[in-house]
Amino acid sequence: MFATWGRLVYRLRFAVIGAMVGLMLALGAYGLGLENNLSQSGWDDPGSESVAAAKLADGTFGRDTVADVIPVYTAPEGKTVDDPAFGAKITKSLDELAANNPDEILKINASYWSTKIALMADPSKEHAFASVAIKGDNDTEVAANFKKVRDEFYIDGVDVQLTGLQPVTGTLNDTMANDVHRMEILAIPAVGVLLFFIFGGVVAAALPLIVGGLTIIAANGVVKLITHFTEVNAFVVPVVSLIGLGLAIDYGLFMVSRFREEIAEGYSTGDAVRRTVMTAGRTVIFSATMIVASLGGLLIFPQGFLKSVAYGAIAAVILAAVISVTVLPAILAILGRRVDALGLSFMRKTKTTDEIENSVWGRLTQWVMKHPLKVTIPIVIGLLLLTIPISNIKFGGINETYLPRTTRPASRRASSTSCSPTPGPSRSSWCSTAPRARRSPRSSRRPTGRPVWSRSSRSTTRPRTE
Repeated sequence: MFATWGRLVYRLRFAVIGAMVGLMLALGAYGLGLENNLSQSGWDDPGSESVAAAKLADGTFGRDTVADVIPVYTAPEGKTVDDPAFGAKITKSLDELAANNPDEILKINASYWSTKIALMADPSKEHAFASVAIKGDNDTEVAANFKKVRDEFYIDGVDVQLTGLQPVTGTLNDTMANDVHRMEILAIPAVGVLLFFIFGGVVAAALPLIVGGLTIIAANGVVKLITHFTEVNAFVVPVVSLIGLGLAIDYGLFMVSRFREEIAEGYSTGDAVRRTVMTAGRTVIFSATMIVASLGGLLIFPQGFLKSVAYGAIAAVILAAVISVTVLPAILAILGRRVDALGLSFMRKTKTTDEIENSVWGRLTQWVMKHPLKVTIPIVIGLLLLTIPISNIKFGGINETYLPRTTRPASRRASSTSCSPTPGPSRSSWCSTAPRARRSPRSSRRPTGRPVWSRSSRSTTRPRTE
């Protein structure tokens, strides 16, 4: 079967490239705007008692909105939050926020200036906070509505910092997106340089990167298609990028290395493509099959975000394998011996099987096979030692401690030690979710790094980044 496929790809190499690349690019175009179709839910077991109790409480008392958004206001230098002009400015801003955004803002739960509760300000009266409820029937709607209005919380001339569930989760999502984007920008060139030294040529080094790029682009389209049938958590984005790029490059290495060996053995381009698909192509397909089967185990878990990881990873693995046995052999069929073009002559030599077996790597492999215990025991001990740092691992819900230190100051300042001032049966505790600003040096108020939804009187950008 693989030999027949190899011959077919060689004969129809231009048609295969045109059809497959066109399909991958079409999926990529369809996948644009994927983030707008992703969910912020799926972290809990929908069949658990805690979720059932939460649904019962929400159905009886309404959704708990106390900690949706907690804006922390800092008084100007030399004044306190009890200053009448300062308080009037904050109160006016909150009133306008609710009046101008009725589709996004549910209500202003409370503020220091409307309640005069001492626990809503720090002892120095330098900071005080409010609680704002965001509209939405589920986590995804609430998050989307917050994004629409988050800039409306900032007041010219007032240092405002946002914490609470929505700012923290929003910053987490933005941080992940920025990290993935930075990874793609830095990792792909770095891997390209590494591949250049491995293959000794620009053309050979570029081929695994082409597979990786097409895989990521097309996987986003497949995931977007899945979102029309089931809920997919936003956590899927880094999974697609990391697994898709890694496996695609790995499979590309298998195929290109094997093709170069076949060319070095003296086979024609057509035979080299056929034999490459027969050997390395079979390995790629079997590897992808095993990985997909393993990832399928995540589908039995009730948590939506675990299922989302499976959706994204399975899509990326399948696409990486398909592209590796279609587009890549077709490109190799066109290139032939020119696969070693644009390189350094002393690094570009393709090696036969005998030359590879007599190389450093070949001799190392032979030594390992002759001394399995000498290799296995130290490696196993080393792997066990690497598990020591996770012995004190602690799991918990979403909070600001998951953010890099450069993005934490606003949320750190807003850690809570008081309880909800809102009366009635639906009140919930501020103790673990709502903030109370703590005294800190003026110089430490301005967080640096990625956006932490804060704005100072000394900055007019929104959101502020430094």
